[in-house]
Amino acid sequence: MIRFFEKDKLITIGKYFPAYLIFLGSLKLIVFYKSFNIKIVEYIDFTEVLISFFDSVIFYTSIFILPMLLFWGFWGKSVGNANAETFGRKVQIKFYQRIKNDFTRNKFGFIFGTFGTIFLIFWGKWDENKIASFIIFPGMYLFIFTLRELEIAYKQQYDYSIPPTYFNTFLLLFMMTSYIISDTLKDATSIKHGYKYYGTEVQFDNETIKSDSIVTYVGQTRNYIFFYNLHKKESIIYPKSKLIKIKLTKK
Repeated sequence: MIRFFEKDKLITIGKYFPAYLIFLGSLKLIVFYKSFNIKIVEYIDFTEVLISFFDSVIFYTSIFILPMLLFWGFWGKSVGNANAETFGRKVQIKFYQRIKNDFTRNKFGFIFGTFGTIFLIFWGKWDENKIASFIIFPGMYLFIFTLRELEIAYKQQYDYSIPPTYFNTFLLLFMMTSYIISDTLKDATSIKHGYKYYGTEVQFDNETIKSDSIVTYVGQTRNYIFFYNLHKKESIIYPKSKLIKIKLTKK
């Protein structure tokens, strides 16, 4: 764990974690409802922001972050020392040599990644699924590459090594944020194109709306319920004060 996390630095970072969770919850809501042309900040209160990220944080902590922490806990020192030696060598070589070494070690990944990126950019129209894939694959690599180059630049110019605790925590938080955004966009796609809520019925005091291939249920907050017209690409918003009954159906 020496090269990955240090207790005193984790305590320092932990003071800012509640702010990160609020940011994550807000981002998740904005990204999701923006897909349906809904300015969610006008229809939600602060307490709903706080609980919106809870399920995602639990999920990704259990399947992704926790296993990684356990791995670093058991093999952190040996892996960290090896990483430190590799980093020391990279600091001594020029930028183009680092690119060349990266390509040599991961040439097949680079080739497939390049063709995959070209496919994402030029094939078909941009929708939520394509944006999600772009965030997770080329976007993640570009972020990790940029973070490494910043660390090397600091070492070369100021002879200062960014503490591994800060570097790795920032990387973990970025990865969690990326996966949550990606899943949020895919969820929006499943509603728009997969008819996730097909058959859902919502009864108000003067009408009943049924989710079908034209209008779909999107979601709800404490005071509002949201629909989306798939043909007109317009959002429909009702106050919950008029709600009588909702029969929620998921595919």
